[in-house]
Amino acid sequence: MSVLVLISPANAAANDFRITSFDGDYTLSQNDRQGRLDIVERIEVNFLTPKHGILRAIPETYKNQKLEIDVGKITKADGSDWAYSTYSSAGNLVLKIGDAKQTVTGNQTYIISYSVENVITFYDDHDELYWDINGDDWEQTVDKVTATFHLPANLNSDRQRCFSGSFGSKESNCEIVKNPDQSISVRSTKPLGSKQTLTAVISLPKSDFRPETAADTIVQNLTIIGLNIIIPIIIGGAGYRYWRQRGKDLKGRGTIVPEYGPPEGLTPAEVGTIFDYKVDNKDISATIIDLAVRQYIKINEIMEPKLFKDKKGYQLELTNADFKDLKAHEKSILNGIFSEKRVGAKVNLKDLKDFHETISSVRGAMLASLTKLGYFPANPAKAGWKLFIPAIVIGVLGFFITWVLVGLAVSAIILVALGFYMPKRTALGVKTKEQTEGLKLYLNIAEKDRIKMMQSPDAPYAEKSQEPEKTVNLYEKLLPYAIIMGVERQWTRQFEGIFTEPPPWYSGNWTTFNAAVFASSLNSSVSAMGANFAPPSSSSGSGFSGGGGFSGGGGGGGGGGSW
Repeated sequence: MSVLVLISPANAAANDFRITSFDGDYTLSQNDRQGRLDIVERIEVNFLTPKHGILRAIPETYKNQKLEIDVGKITKADGSDWAYSTYSSAGNLVLKIGDAKQTVTGNQTYIISYSVENVITFYDDHDELYWDINGDDWEQTVDKVTATFHLPANLNSDRQRCFSGSFGSKESNCEIVKNPDQSISVRSTKPLGSKQTLTAVISLPKSDFRPETAADTIVQNLTIIGLNIIIPIIIGGAGYRYWRQRGKDLKGRGTIVPEYGPPEGLTPAEVGTIFDYKVDNKDISATIIDLAVRQYIKINEIMEPKLFKDKKGYQLELTNADFKDLKAHEKSILNGIFSEKRVGAKVNLKDLKDFHETISSVRGAMLASLTKLGYFPANPAKAGWKLFIPAIVIGVLGFFITWVLVGLAVSAIILVALGFYMPKRTALGVKTKEQTEGLKLYLNIAEKDRIKMMQSPDAPYAEKSQEPEKTVNLYEKLLPYAIIMGVERQWTRQFEGIFTEPPPWYSGNWTTFNAAVFASSLNSSVSAMGANFAPPSSSSGSGFSGGGGFSGGGGGGGGGGSW
């Protein structure tokens, strides 16, 4: 297998040391149905300059199969242990062998024991072990490369080939023989230069080896799969418990009864914010209409010139410049609309280009104000961050602990989802929400349906005598609240034909004026205002068929350097 090894400063000079001998001993077993190799590499080197040791890069995959590398021990010629550490680099397991506190020179021996799985390639007429011995990513010259392959007793190889040279070379400066004990020996017949490897191809009869199945993959990764399932259950369960304790609304009365007026002392925008935890465009539009009904502003219908046909537009006119009795968010909206605080000042709705700054300010201030007034225990805009922050940490952690990436990613998604549901209401907030739902019930039910509900056994409506008389004042008073709940069209239909003269807060063709249509246009306007080691390579075919074999096309191999 060929790999392009990019080893830090470690690989800087090819002349720092020379590999005098590279010997591999390979024992093939059927302990793994895709083939397992128990490998002992004896690497003898001569350091010409002081070095800490060597780097040995072992490819982690072969033909898209994970090799499941398991490092046993690394010893010296006398049997004592070498210190070493491991890290991954672009598809390779790198063994960093040596002591960072001392250097070595002269002849040194490194005996590396490890095992790999998934080493057999499968074809219709035979199985195959196609293996690179030393690997074609050493910068250094290798004087001699030898290897012995021990096969299972029930397997008798009938064909063997060897190649030598750089990746893709078809040269065979090597010898490969089958020994009396059925083992296969291979050796190079001349030194291998920089980036050259010895490769062995051994044909095996069809036997108990078989390609990996989905079931094999699941069994091999059972621990990882289990952790990826358990982690979201544990973290998600903890998040859910936290939401139950800190984010779930208190229990209200449960039964919603019609309300004929808004919660006392609250403006449409405040009611809308308590209702859904946010100050949205409908709340701003409803506030503008509410201020018009209360005669702080007047809505003028105008015709805006267009290329082919003039289009209806709206103009806001200030009719009361005394804002002292208004709430903070209402003052902010009027100040954002009118740069001149004088009666008669006019602004076309389409010209409010920077009004998004006012909207943003109102949103933040109103949420803080309602929290302070006791409708929310914590600011809804910030309530979710106690789950968002750990979600971010867990999500980032997944990129470092990749084998549980899925479990951590799912956990992060669960926490984010719960975070969006963290805003909650106090007892006062819950009571206000239920009153609002009662008002919505009244605004949304047509007269004929209301009569049916009054006559039902449950009788959710009170006596008709308690219902307010339908007047222009009632319509105007509750229209902004209908807008924040999205039932302005239903409310308007109940008052068709009620206007016999133009309302004082509207100028234009009042006979065709439709408050619901205007509210929709206003909503659209408000929305517009808020606008290292390289990956291993290998042969794709058999080492026998069609001349497809070549040096560096097998599994294993890799490369290394010094440090």
